[in-house]
Amino acid sequence: MGETLALIPMKPNILSLALVIIGAFYSGQTSVYAYLFDSPATNNVLVSINVARENDKDLSPITSRDTLYYQFLAQTNPLVTIWIPKPEYFCRFELLDGNGNRQKKTPLGEKLGAKFFEVRKFSQDLINMRGPKRPHILTISPAKANGRELFLEGESITVDKLFQIEQAGNYSLRLHFQVFKASSRAPSYTTELVRLPMLEIPVKASPNAPLKR
Repeated sequence: MGETLALIPMKPNILSLALVIIGAFYSGQTSVYAYLFDSPATNNVLVSINVARENDKDLSPITSRDTLYYQFLAQTNPLVTIWIPKPEYFCRFELLDGNGNRQKKTPLGEKLGAKFFEVRKFSQDLINMRGPKRPHILTISPAKANGRELFLEGESITVDKLFQIEQAGNYSLRLHFQVFKASSRAPSYTTELVRLPMLEIPVKASPNAPLKR
């Protein structure tokens, strides 16, 4: 299997908020997705971050207790196949307060993305598994209304699960993703590492840790 390495410089991008409401049928109930944030596309791949709301009238700000979901999209019409790395390689998280100070991570926050910069080329050992012999592979398109993905299988991820927040206020959540893109069809895949520009998302946070004295 050949590999092509495509490293993208890490440049934070503060994106404007698009109030996009997407209805989706999921687990027998209608969920509503709000506050869609799109990254710039890299090698025809981009990522969106959204949260679930109970109704389409709820346009309140994203909070530190909202479950975060991601969805990868193709910028143009051809379908694209991507491979999702294990959580320690997949996405880096940072949380900054209004003064630009990084917030301390929880044990879970330390785990996610801990080996992000160790990735240099494709390896089956790096790929997340959804079960025995079931690698986490997605076929993506420009459509935004199909599905949602959790950062961890069977566990919701919220900002206050990832960071120790001492004071209420407005924060900036930074997310930095990387995936492997299949550049040719099976059985002779050529894969390339796609490291997306950093997303920066405003978050209204509540304390979950005692103030330091």
